[in-house]
Amino acid sequence: MSLDSFRNQVLSNSDGEERVEVNQRHLIDKILARYSAEFVVYRELMQNSDDAKSSSVQIIFETANPSTDKHLKDKIVRILFKNNGFAFRVEDWNRLKKIAEGNPDEQKIGAFGVGFYSLFSVCENPFVSSGGQGMAFYWRGDQLFAKRGPIDDTDKSLTTFLMDMREPTEFPDIEEFARFLANSLGFTGNLREVSVYFNSTLVIQLSKKMQEPRSMNIASAFDTYSPQKMFHLTSVDVRGVQLDVKRLIDPSNIITKQWRPSPITNFQTEEASIFLRIASGNLDVKVSSAFSLEME
Repeated sequence: MSLDSFRNQVLSNSDGEERVEVNQRHLIDKILARYSAEFVVYRELMQNSDDAKSSSVQIIFETANPSTDKHLKDKIVRILFKNNGFAFRVEDWNRLKKIAEGNPDEQKIGAFGVGFYSLFSVCENPFVSSGGQGMAFYWRGDQLFAKRGPIDDTDKSLTTFLMDMREPTEFPDIEEFARFLANSLGFTGNLREVSVYFNSTLVIQLSKKMQEPRSMNIASAFDTYSPQKMFHLTSVDVRGVQLDVKRLIDPSNIITKQWRPSPITNFQTEEASIFLRIASGNLDVKVSSAFSLEME
């Protein structure tokens, strides 16, 4: 008998069927290993907030003793990320429980469903609250579980992601974090403001103003097709963007013999504005049936 016959013989047997088990902890770790980048958690949550039509987000870094911890070297034990976008719908809650099942709307930035699981790079048991509902994630061995139910939240206007840190960590470098947030905010469609707190102290605040887009002529000499003719550039819109940045100046970044650690409440404030021109291209996309199947 051939191997095909042996296989058919096994498959035709009604007994012995077993479900293949997945070590979810290792699976998530492997996904994150291929998905790592600096500040990836905040990038993904900002993209999700933009998809939810949020106009502002808050990132709150909390220490173990918020009322007395006043130095940036005090360890962070919890991060809260809040946005004022649309509350989660039933399908959003269901999608949150499924690894790699993203938003089917290709217009949304967070379309591929891996972004939420970046939270597991910093915490073990994230918690999400939105619209009077909450979802808690927890582990039993190497299997991940989620439980959703109503909560007594008086403020239903915010969606909140709670991350209790796996290991206490320091507040990110103010200059680097502000630069990252400015780059991220420059390309959002709905998000206009980002505020970052160390406990109750405002450390970084960015706000964005945008002009109405205007059409830009495409020179006739410009090749509007990609090499394989998969993409065709049909039009380009340009708009002016102004980013206003306010941040605290960390004295530890200033080289001076007189420097001594000081509480964050004594930091000076710096303000600046950045002006950008952002071009958005509109593309026609043509792919083969075989390529389309590979992307599903």
